[in-house]
Amino acid sequence: ALNNLSNGLALRFKRRGNIVDLEESISIKRRAIKLIPENHEAMPILLANLGSALQSRFRRLGRMEDIDAAIDILRRVIPDHPEVEARRLMNLGLALRERFDRWGRLEDIDEAIISTRNAIELTSNDNVNKPGHIADLGANLVIRFQRLRELGDLERGINAIQHATQLMPDNHTDKPACLGNLGFALMLQFDETGDDKSITKSIEVARQANDLTPDDHPIKILRLNNLGSLNQMYFQRLKVAENNDSAIVTLTRAVELASDDHPMKPRLLANLGGALHARHNRLDNAEDLENAITHARHAIALTPDGHADKAAFLKNMGTFLNSKTKLSPTEENVESASQAFMDAANQKSGQPSIRLEAALNCIQLYSWFSRSRDRFHDDLLQAYQRMLDLIPQNIWLGQNVKRRYEQVPQIGDAVNGAAAAAIRSGNFTRALEWLEEGRNIVWGQVLQLRTPVDALRQTHPGLADKLARISHHLELGASSAGSFRTLSPTNAALSCL
Repeated sequence: ALNNLSNGLALRFKRRGNIVDLEESISIKRRAIKLIPENHEAMPILLANLGSALQSRFRRLGRMEDIDAAIDILRRVIPDHPEVEARRLMNLGLALRERFDRWGRLEDIDEAIISTRNAIELTSNDNVNKPGHIADLGANLVIRFQRLRELGDLERGINAIQHATQLMPDNHTDKPACLGNLGFALMLQFDETGDDKSITKSIEVARQANDLTPDDHPIKILRLNNLGSLNQMYFQRLKVAENNDSAIVTLTRAVELASDDHPMKPRLLANLGGALHARHNRLDNAEDLENAITHARHAIALTPDGHADKAAFLKNMGTFLNSKTKLSPTEENVESASQAFMDAANQKSGQPSIRLEAALNCIQLYSWFSRSRDRFHDDLLQAYQRMLDLIPQNIWLGQNVKRRYEQVPQIGDAVNGAAAAAIRSGNFTRALEWLEEGRNIVWGQVLQLRTPVDALRQTHPGLADKLARISHHLELGASSAGSFRTLSPTNAALSCL
């Protein structure tokens, strides 16, 4: 009876979004678990339901202790019935994916994919939940593609989500989420292939997903974010002003609906800031620029240190402030923009490529401004040092030969720029140290070109994939301890079904 009451409260929370219902549901579940012995036949179901409820509270309040506890519970309980075991595996996969979204640990998304695949195998074809399971597998594959850029993950993810969508009637409760995820995946495909059909279809299905979601539904915020973000990405690619304006209207609505304690609020603010900054560049509207800076500051303030998205938010702030510097090149504006870039570069978590780009942006800003003012020379050298520290984190063994050929001259140019700056400042010892460090990095790349993983893959594909994955884990180990996989704040987000 307690379990039924708890489940009823959880269902009411899912529909109305009242956190009081969820808190009471969790309390009742815990009370029910204490009332029965550990070996009771109902214990696996009760524990699985508690884990699911803790996941829901994490999504609403963003408490890491909830998602960690949910994962521990879901790993511990092993039901005897295949359908119950499939539900446990699905919930475990979703929890791991959500933790990956927060900290960016690759092992979490890898395990999520395995758990979801196993759940699908245990689920009968006539089970009404099977399409949702297939869609979640597709979403997990798309998320991993965003980190590893393995096109096979994206293609398999799109196929899975499309298959799930075809299996769902229009009145299926998961249809809007499935369509939203498909729209986002198609946008990523457009980024990779440049096929206009993908980007047009992505906005079409995102709009359909938003239209199918009631205005008072808690997931409406995510639907609006996805639709707005996709419109903005369309504008960035094809420069259609109407899409930029539509993105701002839609994202503004999403920000208005989300309270400051909503886990998506920082990303919503970042996305809206990016769209406003784009309109400032298009129309030279000073108010848009100031609003973009305000939203960026708000997003940073709401994001805890160590979050995988923080580096991207700080880099966005640097970009917006740099636009202000171009309008008014004062030392104060230069310092504000460069500090944001360096704060992004110095983050311990987040995508290494974002942090390296932030360091390069800071170098560009200092180089431009220090030509007329000597006081920024020391800051410029610090930025170059951070750049050199980040270069090895952006190189990993699994990259293909073409990408490594591209990187060699880029690394050489960056190192030469660092040495030249050190020589101009009279620091010849540092210039020699940097040239030696750069030489080691470049030669490391050259040696990889002579013995690429591609050659191993021709004879032992399984071993090559395992070696590449281990290399990538080692390269990102320190940085991912802190997404999203960082989802770039200018991107949409995949939802849990």
